[in-house]
Amino acid sequence: MARGDLRADRVLRWPAEQFAAAIARGDLAPGDRLDGEIQLADRLGLSRPTVRQAIGHLVDKGLIVRRRGVGTQVVRSEIRRAVALTSLYDDLLRGQAGRFMLREDFEEIYLRGHAVMTFCQR
Repeated sequence: MARGDLRADRVLRWPAEQFAAAIARGDLAPGDRLDGEIQLADRLGLSRPTVRQAIGHLVDKGLIVRRRGVGTQVVRSEIRRAVALTSLYDDLLRGQAGRFMLREDFEEIYLRGHAVMTFCQR
């Protein structure tokens, strides 16, 4: 990475790091609204696209949320989404509210599906 690229990257990361630090310190409390992009850009001496990118980074991290008609707000707590890869078999076995179905129920669903497919092929 060239020296200019490192400097540009630092300029892009700086506002996001400052906002994240303010949230961590409690200077920005959950529910607080951030100023608009133009006001933030003027106050920080940055371009609007740089501020927009910083806000997007914080949204991706789950620290703030954008709501149409409300604005950009600090969230109650960091949003964490569980990511898990499951098979179709596991998903079908798992019933509503995370309960597991009995194997007999799964076999009945499978047999019904097979019967419907056989009927449709005729």
